Amino acid sequence: MPRTTDILAKMRILESFHVFYKFDPPPLDGLLRDKKEALKFFLSYAYGGRANAPKSYWIVAAHCLEEEFAGSRKPSAERTWARFCRLVPRPNPSRNPLNPAQGQKGPALGQFDFEAVVGLLREGRAEEAAGRLVTVRGVADKIAAYFLRDVADFCGFYDAGKWKLPDCCSVQPIDTWVRETAGFLGVPAGRHPPDRFREGDANCAWRICSICADNNINPLWFNEGAWLYASEVAGTTEHLKELLASTPGEMTAAATRVWFHRRDRFTEWLGVLRSQNLPAPGGSADR
Repeated sequence: MPRTTDILAKMRILESFHVFYKFDPPPLDGLLRDKKEALKFFLSYAYGGRANAPKSYWIVAAHCLEEEFAGSRKPSAERTWARFCRLVPRPNPSRNPLNPAQGQKGPALGQFDFEAVVGLLREGRAEEAAGRLVTVRGVADKIAAYFLRDVADFCGFYDAGKWKLPDCCSVQPIDTWVRETAGFLGVPAGRHPPDRFREGDANCAWRICSICADNNINPLWFNEGAWLYASEVAGTTEHLKELLASTPGEMTAAATRVWFHRRDRFTEWLGVLRSQNLPAPGGSADR
């Protein structure tokens, strides 16, 4: 069983890799003012977060929303869906968030309220925000967590002193890479979980967020960094297991070989390592 000090050192290394995850989201004030842009932003996750959804879905959906909001008529979920169906041979109505048909899941155009979601995140009520998102057809826990993590991160809403563990878990998307990373590191059970966090990926999120909360690790940044490191630096399960069994210095050296060309972010990353006294590539702090 790995020592807790070893696990924490490697988790801090993985947290530092969030620097390379940064992206340029639409301005928050613009999304709050413009429902069309907010819907497009959300649907990029609703489609892009599903491995089996064709990439063309998001492109076509964005086009349909542009067309629907361009006229003087009040936007209609039914017209948007009809336009989408004309352009896509297999629109997957049972799981497509644009489908306005009534049923167990509601349509994105009718149910998604970006302003309300932002308001909940701003207050640290991420679990409640996730509960709203999963009412949208085709949106499950992982997609909701992925979307909420990014919004909370780029808006700076996460506050370690105010967010409760269930809210942290709601912005902790667990996919194969993050699940395997937690397993190979040997992340411990952590605090006693409520019933809804005792099994599967929910329990994985709870274990990660527990150790992050107890050791001043940003759980959003850990999630971003762990996913990036596993998918871009390791690339395979076998290599990931090997890297996570190595020293922190060897972990940073492996990342250097992959990300050195990203000069601006690479320099920022080195600054993060120095500020936290973490081993830089080729450094001697990996004993």
